[in-house]
Amino acid sequence: MDTLARLEQHLADIGLSVRGTCRYDFEGARTLEDHHSQVVLIGNIGGGFWPIFKASGFSGEDALDRWTKHVLDPIADDVGARALYPSEKPYAPFQQWAMRAEGLKRSPLGILIHPKYGVWHAYRAAF
Repeated sequence: MDTLARLEQHLADIGLSVRGTCRYDFEGARTLEDHHSQVVLIGNIGGGFWPIFKASGFSGEDALDRWTKHVLDPIADDVGARALYPSEKPYAPFQQWAMRAEGLKRSPLGILIHPKYGVWHAYRAAF
């Protein structure tokens, strides 16, 4: 099984999916080694992951962020990737990546609206 197929299987088990890929240059990179040629966006469409998250027992402040790291860090290790999260500094350009990877556009309020799922989607990490 190739790496992308293995990643997609891991994500399906937790209600997440590969949202798209794009080439990038991360301006916040501190060294040449921090620059990579591709990013894989990971997130949810709809609420399919919600029952899995609720059953996890994570609660309290930043529960969803903590759960996300808990389930995605081992997957990143398994596929040989580095995980980046939208809430961690230095902030990665998730909205720019999403617009390039999925062709999304900003609404007048600055929210990325998916043409099929509206606002019922999110980006949880990038590998």
